[in-house]
Amino acid sequence: MDNNEVINKLKTPEALEALYHSSPKQFAQQLAAALVVQPASETLQVWQARLSYQNAPKPTSTNDVHPIK
Repeated sequence: MDNNEVINKLKTPEALEALYHSSPKQFAQQLAAALVVQPASETLQVWQARLSYQNAPKPTSTNDVHPIK
């Protein structure tokens, strides 16, 4: 079995979520390594997008946000 817990839990979404919450920084490191091994994995791609979105800069004022009409 691989020592990368993200790969080990790839088919169990609840386990991946628990792993992320237990150690977000370690999860991100293991996710990056897992993407090298399995770049076509949609699950890994979704997690990468999720973490990238969480790290995206937030609007600094409400003037930057425009309602959808």
